[in-house]
Amino acid sequence: MKTKHLLFIVLLSISVMLSNSIAQDNTQVGLPEGAIARFGKGGINVMQFSPDGTHLAVGTTIGVWLYDVQNGKGRALPPGDVRYFNSLAFSTDGKILASGGVTNTSIQLWDTDTGSILSSIKLPDRFSRVSALIFSKDNKTLSGLGANRYITKWDVNTGEELSQKSSFFVSTVKTFSQDGKTFVGGHQESGNIRLWSTASGYEGNVFKETKQDENSDAKKGWNGVHALAYSLDGKNIASAHNDNTIRLWNTTSKTERVRHKGHTQKINALAISLDSSMLASGSEDNTILLW
Repeated sequence: MKTKHLLFIVLLSISVMLSNSIAQDNTQVGLPEGAIARFGKGGINVMQFSPDGTHLAVGTTIGVWLYDVQNGKGRALPPGDVRYFNSLAFSTDGKILASGGVTNTSIQLWDTDTGSILSSIKLPDRFSRVSALIFSKDNKTLSGLGANRYITKWDVNTGEELSQKSSFFVSTVKTFSQDGKTFVGGHQESGNIRLWSTASGYEGNVFKETKQDENSDAKKGWNGVHALAYSLDGKNIASAHNDNTIRLWNTTSKTERVRHKGHTQKINALAISLDSSMLASGSEDNTILLW
């Protein structure tokens, strides 16, 4: 419980820092021509815990911050030629952080110890821009799901494209399982959530919500998935929806386990802790909540 309370306090402090109107460490990042300074850290798009649980990476519309979970201190990582961040992945040893986005023409790789840029993987066109990333177990390759509906693998050291295979997914929000064998996709309009095989590219069954609130308006408008998170043990998936609810799903039965409601605005980011006991959610209401 002590660890949970500590993490809760840290996440609250992170939310305050993210919403602070004067972001001391990011006033010059990603400025358009003619601008001399920037205030704020942008909207939260994605969050990811490091493999050992000591750090939380937060990607926003203008940058990436790496926070120490124990003391809540964060540092901005240099964005290079990348501006909009909506996918993050740690290497299995936690030494490298990769980022991508559907508006970016490259994937950035950082050294998590020094915060310096290791390299950038250039993407050939806008259809190759990624919405989900994952490292292989040996950290030699990086896989990404592209807007072109292809799963692409790159050599981490050289940035060379190693392979590309077609997938049939039509989901607009996606994230990999920790072993890279499957990914979950959620549709921003229909709200459908499915598991997909990275080997074959074929989809599984649609996840089904529990039948509750049938005599109220609570069920109306929940459709539409804005964020997803896959637990390390592969047993649970979290999803954020139009009605600002968070739903937890069992990956075996494909059914809803529980739902949470606490945010007042759109939820853009979800992250499940390494022991699968806690869920962090980041919202446009400038808060990060722990469940």
